[in-house]
Amino acid sequence: MNAQELDSYLNGFGKSHSELVTEGLLPSGDLIEIYDGSLAVFREICPGMYFNFWAEDQRFESLTFSLAETATSKDIYQENLPEPYSGCTTREATINLLGEPIQSKGPHKMPSPLGDSGGWDRFELAGHEELDVLFRYDIALNVVILAFGLKVSGYDRLDDEAQQQTEN
Repeated sequence: MNAQELDSYLNGFGKSHSELVTEGLLPSGDLIEIYDGSLAVFREICPGMYFNFWAEDQRFESLTFSLAETATSKDIYQENLPEPYSGCTTREATINLLGEPIQSKGPHKMPSPLGDSGGWDRFELAGHEELDVLFRYDIALNVVILAFGLKVSGYDRLDDEAQQQTEN
């Protein structure tokens, strides 16, 4: 993947799945629902590259690259990522390239069968005010997941609605 292709995907955030297909950004195909009634649906365009959508309106909310095998993904993205992301292979390299994260979570235990996590860091995404980029690490602090996403997702909107209802 080159920088121009990544930028075209980033510019597609917030659009519906059908809009992305019509615009030629994604090939036609069905969205996958992990379980009946799932709040999010996804498409795997190539191994390890996931386009995630809010199920209710099929709005494009995140683009995830699986860079190593995890408990939830055996598919690994094999293509090159554009700079500076291709150099972000460890937490140290990521911070050296991108600066200080806007939000972090250190190593922690995940529920079974997920096991231990090396944590994650979230960074601002220059040129895309409504997006950020998240790096998830394994215990050795190697990058295992790279995810671009909307700062305000369907989960955030749902949480806001629930809080407003409890306040009324």
